[in-house]
Amino acid sequence: MNANGSTTARAARFLAANADALFLLAACFLALTLLREQTNVLHKQWKTAMWSDETLLERPSKYSHISVLNMLPQPIKKATANVFWIRAMSLKADQAFEMRKEQASGAKLSGLMAQAGLSRTTADSIEMYELIRMVTILDPAFEYAYYYGSTLLAWDEELELAFLLSEAGLRNNPKSAMIASNLSFMSYYFRGDWEMGGMYAEISHRNSGKYSSSADEVADLYAAGRNYELAIGFLADSIEKAKDDATRVQLQNQAGMIMVEMHIDQIDKAAGFFKSIKGRGPRDVEELVAARLLSEVPQEPFGGVYVITEEGATNKPEVRNKHYKRMREYQAETPKGGRKRI
Repeated sequence: MNANGSTTARAARFLAANADALFLLAACFLALTLLREQTNVLHKQWKTAMWSDETLLERPSKYSHISVLNMLPQPIKKATANVFWIRAMSLKADQAFEMRKEQASGAKLSGLMAQAGLSRTTADSIEMYELIRMVTILDPAFEYAYYYGSTLLAWDEELELAFLLSEAGLRNNPKSAMIASNLSFMSYYFRGDWEMGGMYAEISHRNSGKYSSSADEVADLYAAGRNYELAIGFLADSIEKAKDDATRVQLQNQAGMIMVEMHIDQIDKAAGFFKSIKGRGPRDVEELVAARLLSEVPQEPFGGVYVITEEGATNKPEVRNKHYKRMREYQAETPKGGRKRI
């Protein structure tokens, strides 16, 4: 047998003796190749989803290693999220420490007034946002992170960051009453958007659960924004679903109060238009109907009548809840820079 034949025989014997090991090695190589390809695909999908919004505030830029962490098993991701959550809370603890220092130095402020005086910068707020955003990316079901983080940011006048965080939270947790309720509060209190506040409150109420909005709160927000028909329609649905007589009577009374405010609002607007044309105010509601500024005399839900006084329209006997008017007046006092933590 020549040398070539001997080499071939040895190779054949080697392959035969190590066939299982070689097969396992090839299988491992193939598996690693496929895993690498799949990881690349997953990463690209995740990156596309995460960076789909062109707003830079959506990107936790300081912690770019999220792309690696997001590939870890869920228990490890949750543990990592806890680390970022602790760091975010430590920022808040730093503020409390500074507040105590100011009090110790003789400052007369306390509580929220003292917190308002802290030297908190936009960079601090973005740091808070990025840390909490990291928590929510790694553990998207952690409702408190969205709720607490957006609340702090809103009071620090970082409304864009606050809404970005809460809206991401509601997308990830569409059944969360807590996050929807917070979006409701931020919408009407900081932005003066009563309709959006009412819509989020309605979502919160229908989701039910911790910090959910009550039916009367939803109606209050709609009515304060002069969306009276939405308020009354919502209450009608709630009355139908009420499980006890006491709740049903309370909601019926609120619906009546809102109807009164709707009628008075309509009468006041018609009276204002009447005065701009005639140069004088109308004597009564019937004169507005005669001038075709109202289709009919509104029916007062508590059995009274509507009258026009020097101060404007009201009902006699006066059965009114001016809460909605006071809510609007209070909101009108909001400074252009937003509400402070005082």
